[in-house]
Amino acid sequence: LGAADLFKRAVGHPVEAWMPTFAWCTWRHQLRTGTAARDALAPAAPVPETLDLGRTLVAGVGAIGSALLYLVDLAPTRGTVGLLDRDRVETSNLNRSPLFTAGDALAKAEKVSVGREYLGGRDLVVEAYRGTWRECVDQVRAARFDTWVSFTNEDAAWAEIPFQLPPVVVHGTTTSGWGFGAGRHVPGRDDCTLCRMPRPAAEFRGPCAEGDVAPPTAPAPVRTSLPFLSTAAAALVYAELAKRGHRDEAELPNDVAADLREGLPAVLAVTRRGTPGCRGCRAAALSKAASGADGR
Repeated sequence: LGAADLFKRAVGHPVEAWMPTFAWCTWRHQLRTGTAARDALAPAAPVPETLDLGRTLVAGVGAIGSALLYLVDLAPTRGTVGLLDRDRVETSNLNRSPLFTAGDALAKAEKVSVGREYLGGRDLVVEAYRGTWRECVDQVRAARFDTWVSFTNEDAAWAEIPFQLPPVVVHGTTTSGWGFGAGRHVPGRDDCTLCRMPRPAAEFRGPCAEGDVAPPTAPAPVRTSLPFLSTAAAALVYAELAKRGHRDEAELPNDVAADLREGLPAVLAVTRRGTPGCRGCRAAALSKAASGADGR
């Protein structure tokens, strides 16, 4: 968010569109602005000293996924991480990811291989799944992950996930207009990916982490990539992973979004439950019940 403010100033955004002085508690998603913002927040949240990922699959090691791996490396972490992606690093990835280097692009390195090497040596087991989620779904199911972190909608994955995989799903996203957000989906309690995301029944690969950057006085609009949006979305996903299994989790917001075009006027945070009549919510609830019956 600090990078967003520097960028705004560099491209000539008016002062009123700069980032305000603020404090944002990403545990409860309270936002306060002004010089006394930090003092106005609730008492400190019970953030764990070590992030326990259990068995977590990161589906999509692109802009947000690679940023999440970068953040995971910054604090003590344990568990097993599965990395799923079919792509190799390209030059176009370098302005959206804090993880990939020019050397990775020149070598056309597999994204999952770069991620596994980056996390190597930590108190983590890192597994690689090369291909799309549909190509790897049988392997993923056999691996019995606790949490699926989804950054992909290839092959209409958002519409299929509730019918294929029973674990908790956490997602992060950016928009084509300065926005970013994250969500959590717990089967049998929260809504599902089928009813949460727009147009989930079809693959959607629109322009993400982009925005208009020209100031109001510019003669024509100018669009560019906004890499800080991907990292901001990854930070929200990291916060959701830190809350997994905590006694307060069920009462905390599970759908969070913000937009930086006009600074940070608000954080939208709501708690969504299952959608009546949604086939995905029903399937996810049934999957959870079946998992509990056989001890999973």
